[in-house]
Amino acid sequence: MRLKLRVSALVYPTESKELVRRAIETLFPDLHFRETMEERGLCRIIGEGDESNLRVFHRRLREERILAAVRTVFERARGNSSLEFMLNKQAATVGVISFPADAEREPLGTIEVTIEAEELERVIDWLAPPTTERKPAFEIEL
Repeated sequence: MRLKLRVSALVYPTESKELVRRAIETLFPDLHFRETMEERGLCRIIGEGDESNLRVFHRRLREERILAAVRTVFERARGNSSLEFMLNKQAATVGVISFPADAEREPLGTIEVTIEAEELERVIDWLAPPTTERKPAFEIEL
């Protein structure tokens, strides 16, 4: 399966690039990173990868037992061939997956995640399958 993963976050003046990068890496390890400068003079850290970089995120979704909630977020965030969602940057620093209710109100900003795939429904089913009694109704491989 062809899948492109892009994960990025702005680095605010009160943060260090290393800590922001580590926050991303706690959920999406081994990405290929680069930095860009945004118009407001802020640095943006961008990590790119493929399905192999989603394995830890996949595992953490099950460990946190949040598949049903995540599936709902994914269904709302789904486009034709991409899935775009945000994660709480502060929670990610300790390996916790948290979706901000209002990204504008996040004091340290968010981590932006974009997954592009030809078989997007399959990716969603792999990451967050439907559940019964808080357990995956089925599991598939990518």
